[in-house]
This record gives sequence, C-alpha cells and structure tokens, in this order.
Amino acid sequence: MAKGGKEKGYLTIQQGNQSVIPMFFKKEELQALVDKFKQQQPNMASTIEIQVLNLEGLIEVLRTKNDPQLNQVMLVPSQEAITYVQSLGGSKQPGNQPKPASTAPANKPAPAAPKK
Repeated sequence: MAKGGKEKGYLTIQQGNQSVIPMFFKKEELQALVDKFKQQQPNMASTIEIQVLNLEGLIEVLRTKNDPQLNQVMLVPSQEAITYVQSLGGSKQPGNQPKPASTAPANKPAPAAPKK
C-alpha cells in the first residue's frame, strides 16, 4: 500500500462513489498507481511511501476489528491472478477490475496490521 501527504494518509482510489484503500499483491502494480498519482499531484510526489504489510496480520485485523475505515480496504489481485481465474471460466465482464478514477491520500490512516 502507499501513504503520502502531510499527514501520511493512505493513497485511495475512487470505486463508484466510494473511496477505497487499495492493497496490492505486486509492487509493480502499486507503483503504476503511485506514478499516476505523482503526475496528478506533483507537489506531493516526494511524500509518497510504499508500505509492506503482513497479509496474515491484515486479514486478522479485518476479521476482528470493528473500525468503519477498514471497510475502505480493498485487496487488489495481481493481473496474472485475474487472467488465470478468467482462463478457468470465471467472469469475463470488464467491470470486475478496479479502475482508478482519481487518487488522493486518505485523511486518516487506517490501522496497520501487526507485524509478526
């Protein structure tokens, strides 16, 4: 995931009318989003940091904590995983992949998963 801005909020994308905090499984796919954000917000480019979380810890936090901001977290599968599932006869509808309409840091950081 990526953080940035003066308050180090999480980088968000728009999904319909909701802001979500994307969490990628591949750094290269996150880097593409970060690069797009840097083009849109060049004055904030130097503040962007990529943060790596423990997936097991994140799942535990999502499962046990009752924080409304955790509803913003969206796990983004890699493009290879999406292609593989589609090759198995999964949905081939084009609307299933997240498409960032705009990016901005979230105002308040979501709780980070504990590291093991």
